[in-house]
Amino acid sequence: RQRQLCIRDSLETLRNEINNIDSQIFQLLNIRFKIVKKIGQYKKENNIPVLDKSREKIIEKKIKTNYQGNEGEYINQIYKVVMNESKNIQY
Repeated sequence: RQRQLCIRDSLETLRNEINNIDSQIFQLLNIRFKIVKKIGQYKKENNIPVLDKSREKIIEKKIKTNYQGNEGEYINQIYKVVMNESKNIQY
């Protein structure tokens, strides 16, 4: 019974850490998307296409260089979603 309480407390502590990290991620994504809107506006005003494959390749390479294995793949997949939503905001 004592061990069960200890495990539950540890799990709760870990979940709180995740909640704090999630809050930071949400705030950063919100800031990022506000900047993306400005970029989209600039691109429209200057007749620049939304899609920039070279930029996407640079970001993918940066992820592969800094994060290997499953972690790198997870980050890459999440970042693809972020990039797609960023393009949607710019259209």
